[in-house]
Amino acid sequence: MAFGTPSLSLAVKWAIRGLLGTAVVILLAVGNTDQPHTPHYRWFLAAQPHTFNIAVWMANELILGSGATAPVVSADATNGLGSNPTAEYARAVATEVELAARIEQLERRGAPADAARAELTAARRRTAELAPIAERQLATLIGGVAAEHGLGWSFLDRLFPPVRFRFQSPPHMLVVSRRDAIGIVGAVPLSPELERSAMSAIEQRAEQTAVSALVVRIGGLATYPAMVPPSSEARWLVTTVAHEWMHNLFTLRPLGWRYAVGAEPDPRVIIMNETAADVAGSELGAVAYRRGFGTQPATAETVPVASPPNRLNAELRRVRQRVDELIERGEVGAAEEYMRSERDRLESEGLYLRRLNQAFFAFYGNYAEGPGGGPDPVVSDVKTLRRRAASLVAFVEQISGLSSYQELRELLASGR
Repeated sequence: MAFGTPSLSLAVKWAIRGLLGTAVVILLAVGNTDQPHTPHYRWFLAAQPHTFNIAVWMANELILGSGATAPVVSADATNGLGSNPTAEYARAVATEVELAARIEQLERRGAPADAARAELTAARRRTAELAPIAERQLATLIGGVAAEHGLGWSFLDRLFPPVRFRFQSPPHMLVVSRRDAIGIVGAVPLSPELERSAMSAIEQRAEQTAVSALVVRIGGLATYPAMVPPSSEARWLVTTVAHEWMHNLFTLRPLGWRYAVGAEPDPRVIIMNETAADVAGSELGAVAYRRGFGTQPATAETVPVASPPNRLNAELRRVRQRVDELIERGEVGAAEEYMRSERDRLESEGLYLRRLNQAFFAFYGNYAEGPGGGPDPVVSDVKTLRRRAASLVAFVEQISGLSSYQELRELLASGR
């Protein structure tokens, strides 16, 4: 995953799904709090009092929340909702972001910011008022388009699974890696609202168990209802909701049920799942956006994609290679000192990273992608299947019925 993008890397999505189940077990089996028996429980304690219980959040939303659900198989997405509540919501989010940036600038200069804070309070109130209306519009819009394309199932004239999501800042995550090998071994969900000082304190406590730790802000999380981060880009909101609904659909098929509970043993199947959700979600989102907003979104080929600074990725790729060499030789301390010094050097050159350690690389990847890296064969095969499929629903039925990469290869070889 390229540094700085808000979505999760495939590796960390896989780890988090499995480790969330572990976290539930930890919460239920408290045991002797003076002598924690497992590393995961110690990391959970290190994160107190800032943990975020995703299972409780989902239960509250499903039982108590209104739920932003697509109510019927075919419906006018804007009926009774105003002409464009999602666009209004996106503009309200943009206003919030602008006001927050203005307040930060005023505070840095020591200038009065009370008036701007009052404006921000009013803007947040407006965003909160618009959120459920925009959620309903998008759920109805995407649910209607999905049903018309034959996606999902119809039950008593209702789409199943229903399109359900919340505009919600996803949690932070405490990511844990071994020191002598880069790879995620633990993840603890944390509050969406977390001060930098709290992040540092959590990391320090976790590292008392002889691991490398990093608190990160993650992107959308395929819970049910899905968590979709607030955004000032209406098109991004439409596509993201469609993407997350595809994951919900895959959960009910061979492709996705093991991934949904964190039990998928093959990372290639995870790549199949994510790529299929990207492909199908983008197509579904494009149709929904055109219908709900009256304009055709530009295709991926014509949209300039914002990418992180090439120099930073190149620097991190070089650092990762050197770190791997040192760790392979057993020089863990030297690797950690090297990462600290490189972080300081990068900051002095205007490239800021809060922390650079094993957990950082475990979360963000090895930076091997690039002009010379070549495409992932699993991604290419999924896209080939879509090109061959007669329709979107045919593609979704084919890919979601697979449970292994070998089955995908055999399907492509058969020419069906």
